[in-house]
Amino acid sequence: MREEKIYLDQKGYQDYLADIEKLKEELNQNNRQKSSAYDSGVGDGWHDNFDFEHALREEFKIMGLLKKKMDDLEKIVIIEKDVETNRIGLDDYVKVKLFMNDEEDEFSFKLIASLSSKEDEISINSPMGRAIYKKRIGDKISYQVGDALFVVEILSKK
Repeated sequence: MREEKIYLDQKGYQDYLADIEKLKEELNQNNRQKSSAYDSGVGDGWHDNFDFEHALREEFKIMGLLKKKMDDLEKIVIIEKDVETNRIGLDDYVKVKLFMNDEEDEFSFKLIASLSSKEDEISINSPMGRAIYKKRIGDKISYQVGDALFVVEILSKK
């Protein structure tokens, strides 16, 4: 499997780093809860101690998320807004027509370089975002998600 790059603008990168710090704080808080559960447990502290076992499961979950975030740091490429006006770039509002199976749908959105998006935004890291980035108005581009093939036509941008 090929390593996919993660494209972020400076704000998206700062948000990514903030997410890592939040996970570290969650891990610290969970460790305090685990320690408290151990200390208040009957007997040896960890055996048949639901609170301790729950905190241990949470620790594994948080550590997994944190490891993935840390590993993905190497995949991040910081990009800046393009000044080229005849191509689709970051922060452009784009109107497209999406063709899937025998259906078509028109909608508009803002192309962003972040991992978290609002309802009217699409990340450059999504399949559609990658497909239309740096393309021109009028271009028809196809992309695949799993077994499904999508075709998108770029109608306009603001």
